[in-house]
Amino acid sequence: MAVVMVTGGNRGIGFEFVKRYLARGDTVVATYRDENRAQEILALETRGYDPIFPVRLEVRDQASIDACLAEVSQKVDHLDLLINNAGMGDNSIDMTDPYAHKEFGHLTAEALLEIYHVNAVAPAIITQKFVELMEWSEDPRVAYITSQLGSIGRRTGSGHYSYNASKAALNMLGRLFSFDLAGMGIKSVLLHPR
Repeated sequence: MAVVMVTGGNRGIGFEFVKRYLARGDTVVATYRDENRAQEILALETRGYDPIFPVRLEVRDQASIDACLAEVSQKVDHLDLLINNAGMGDNSIDMTDPYAHKEFGHLTAEALLEIYHVNAVAPAIITQKFVELMEWSEDPRVAYITSQLGSIGRRTGSGHYSYNASKAALNMLGRLFSFDLAGMGIKSVLLHPR
């Protein structure tokens, strides 16, 4: 059985990964940002789905990443698979101008950087930190949940600037990391959910 860590494991695609890996009998570390929105994975732990380890993680905060690594290191002795799933769409943030992420003429640096940090920077930093737990795995793997919307070649119009650009950045970071990770014997893949 594998030891799997899923960032953003409390809802959507992340929660589906958590359920499926638990059903296989794997050990799952499922991260969440907000305890109020993590009741389903917290309930899995209390309902006897064993072993699941819900761990708080704010991907934009280095101290939270460090604390998460320390907590995970106490719960498991290695990771076989790290799924960088935590992400943010451009409708996820309440801002004075709801178009600050999406439309030319409304874009702000704050809005662009917010989503870039969550969708591109955080997976890079998390991978870099948690790779130390993968050296004891027999088949270590890293996955990044991206989107075809990050494809430069597929773009035929404008809009949704922050999300698309953040996924394009994640695609490049994931590609660059693949060379470093391969040198450590770690396979990596960028995945577009369908």
